[in-house]
Amino acid sequence: SMMLNLQGPCLTMIGGRTVGLDSMNLAASRIESGQWDAAIVGAAEEHCDLIPEIYGACGLHAPDNAGEPFDDRCTGFVSSAASVVLFVESRRSAQRRGATVYGSIEAWDQTVWNSPAVKPGIRHIGAMLGRHRFADDVISSANGTRIDRMEALALRVASSHLPLEPAVSALSPTLHETFSAGPLLAIAATLLSKETLGLASDGLNGVGGLRPAERGKPVDRFTVLSTDYNGACSAAWLCT
Repeated sequence: SMMLNLQGPCLTMIGGRTVGLDSMNLAASRIESGQWDAAIVGAAEEHCDLIPEIYGACGLHAPDNAGEPFDDRCTGFVSSAASVVLFVESRRSAQRRGATVYGSIEAWDQTVWNSPAVKPGIRHIGAMLGRHRFADDVISSANGTRIDRMEALALRVASSHLPLEPAVSALSPTLHETFSAGPLLAIAATLLSKETLGLASDGLNGVGGLRPAERGKPVDRFTVLSTDYNGACSAAWLCT
């Protein structure tokens, strides 16, 4: 804010994979409540040797054998650096400025279950998704770890009453593990291209019932998920 001479409130959120999407959802709630007209939302991850070392000690870092999204082996991921900035504003503000609108936020939600256990995570994420009519196209935060299975099973729980299983895509391993920046990068890419990201792998291994998104398919509505290892998940529903 000081470097860009921005005026108004500023908040820095640090400490987890979900904080990028959390920041966007916070801005959306402030705007919808009438507190703000607009907000600049950004996420940045820099490379630090200590991070791969920490995740490596937990068995989650695998630079030479990173798993595909939804791979049964869950061999781990490759960490990466990234930054992204989105401008979020009210429809009235955008119309007043004559701005080009790339998309809109329909809804957002988050859940915390205070445990890294898989079963509570599936139940909480499934309940969160069930509170909204989530889109058939879902961008998962899958990165070659148990988070993949947790999100996939939660999607199956939440979509059990739907005629068609959701089509799931993921940024990893195309951009590796970008932590907080990943969901916002996925949103920016989808809004700009108006196409699904698709999956790098040929299918969804070990998570039967879900179907991989078709790369490049036109999309007008999608859901973005971000799940952390410490028992937290954020989601946003957007239109292009």
